[in-house]
Amino acid sequence: MAYIKKYKLLALIIENCKDIYLFDVMKKEGLKKKLKGHKKEVLDILTLKNDNLASYGNDFAIRIWNMKNLQNFITINVEIKKYNR
Repeated sequence: MAYIKKYKLLALIIENCKDIYLFDVMKKEGLKKKLKGHKKEVLDILTLKNDNLASYGNDFAIRIWNMKNLQNFITINVEIKKYNR
């Protein structure tokens, strides 16, 4: 879970789900938007200093989300390989 203070949004991830759920904490209407972009399960999210959101998924992608327009604007592929020593 992550809170984006500037936009008063609460971001949640659900186990085995590839979407991020955004809720406006000032309104009682529930779900504001689903952020879609990961191809596999989202593992973690965090709020950045500039009030954007970062997410990491089982698709080995880090995505940076602009919380003003609710769009993904940076994707970094970071596949990690195991090395035998």
